[in-house]
Amino acid sequence: MLAIREYNVALSQPHAPGYFLYVMLGRIVNVFVGDPHASLVWISVMAGAGLVATMYLLGVAMFGRWVGVTACLVTLTSPLVWFFSCIALTYVLDAFLVCVLVLWCWRAMRRNVLWIDAIGLGAMLAVIGGIRQQSLFGLAPLVLFTLWQSKSRRGLKIVIGSLACVITIAVWLSAMLAMTGGWVAYSAALKQITQFHAHKTLLGGGWSALSWNVFFAGLYCLDGVMLGALALPFTFRHDCDRGAFHLLALWLAPVCLLGVVVGYTEAPGHVFTYLPCLLLLCGIGLARVRARAVVVAAVCGFNLFVFLAWPLAWNNVLWGTVPTARMLRDQNALIVRTVRLIRQRYKPEETIICHGHGNLFFGLRHFQLYLPEFASYRTDHDEAMVVPVGKPLLRAWNGQLEFVDTIDLSGKNTLLLVMPPGGDIGRLKPFWSGLGISNPQPVKDSDGLLYVAPIKKP
Repeated sequence: MLAIREYNVALSQPHAPGYFLYVMLGRIVNVFVGDPHASLVWISVMAGAGLVATMYLLGVAMFGRWVGVTACLVTLTSPLVWFFSCIALTYVLDAFLVCVLVLWCWRAMRRNVLWIDAIGLGAMLAVIGGIRQQSLFGLAPLVLFTLWQSKSRRGLKIVIGSLACVITIAVWLSAMLAMTGGWVAYSAALKQITQFHAHKTLLGGGWSALSWNVFFAGLYCLDGVMLGALALPFTFRHDCDRGAFHLLALWLAPVCLLGVVVGYTEAPGHVFTYLPCLLLLCGIGLARVRARAVVVAAVCGFNLFVFLAWPLAWNNVLWGTVPTARMLRDQNALIVRTVRLIRQRYKPEETIICHGHGNLFFGLRHFQLYLPEFASYRTDHDEAMVVPVGKPLLRAWNGQLEFVDTIDLSGKNTLLLVMPPGGDIGRLKPFWSGLGISNPQPVKDSDGLLYVAPIKKP
C-alpha cells in the first residue's frame, strides 16, 4: 500500500520481485477511493467475487452444471478465500486471474486454439506475472500445453504466444526498472531477499526445508478446503473427461512443485495459485456424492462457522492457522486503538518512536502509513533489504522511508518504544541504555505495546 505513493523495490515498497501491475492497479483505484489501503482492499474484495464467479464458469465448462455450483459454493464459503478477500495482498487477485487463464486454456483447446488464443494466452500469462511474478513460471507449462494442442500451425502459434508474453513482460518490466532506479538497484534488492529466504528452500535448507514446505502447503490447503477435503476420494471416476484432468494436473503440479521445491511456502497466501484447483476438485467430488444437496450444505455451513464463529478456545487447532473474521477485527482494532492513543497523548514535534523489531502485522510500516507526522525508527536491521554503507537504521517520517546513520533526538523530549504483541521489552535494554535513557515505563491502556521514557537534555 505504501508503494501506491512511492514505488521503490529497494525500500521494499513493495519487496522484490516487485508486483508491479498490482501496485499500478492500486494506483488507478486510489484515484477514486483516495486511500491506499482501502484501494487495495477493494481490489481484493472484487477479485474474491470474481474468483467465485469464475469457479462456477470453470466447473460448468469442464464438468457440468452441478460441479460449477458446488465449486462456486465451496469457494464462496472457504475461510481462506474469505479472509484474503478482506486484506490488501496480491493473493486473491492472483487466484482470480489464474482461474480466468485456466478457463481460457480449456475453451481454446475445445476450439483448436485460434490465433487470438495464442496471442491472448501469452499476453495474459505475462499480466499474471506482472501481478505476482512467482506465478509466471508455474503457469508457463499450462499455456505451452494448451498451444501444443492446436492441430494446425502448432509451432508458429507457440512462437506467437511466446512473443506476446515476452513483449508484454518487457513493457511492464522496463517501467518497473525505471521506477526502481534501474537494473542495478533492482537486481541488488532481488538478490538480497533471495539470499534472506534461501534457507527455506530445498537448495538452501535441504530436506528439512522441503519437509516444512510440504507440511505448510498441506496445512494451508486444508485451511482453504476444510471439510471439502473429505469429498476428494469421490472426485476421480472412470467416466471423467480425462482431458479436463490432464489440464488440471498441468495447473496443479508445476505451481505446487515450484512453491515447495524451488521456492518456499510459509504463509497461507502462498498456496493461492493452486488452491482454486483443489476447490474445483472438491466441487467435483461433492457433486458426485449421494444426497449432495445435504452434504454440500453441511460443508458450506461448517466453512461459514469456521470463519464467522470459530471459538477462541479452539485457536490452537491446525497449529493456529485457521483464518477467522475475529483475526481481522482484532488486528484492525489493535492498530486503530494504538494510533488513536498516540495521537491523543503525544505531540509529533516532541516525540520520537522506536520499534523493537520488524513485525509484519504491527510495525514500522503501519506507523509510516497511519502516523506519518511522527518520526519512527526501526532499531534492528532488516536483513531482507540492501542497507547503504554507514546508514544501518530505517526511519519513516512524513510518509517517506529512508536509511539514516543515527537516531536524531534533537528537539525531542519523549521516547516511545513499540513492542509487537508478545515482544519482550527487556531485549531492548542495550538500545535505550546506549541513548542514555532510563528504563521506559508501560503506557497506560496500551496493552503492553507501548513504553515511554523522557529524553534527557545534554
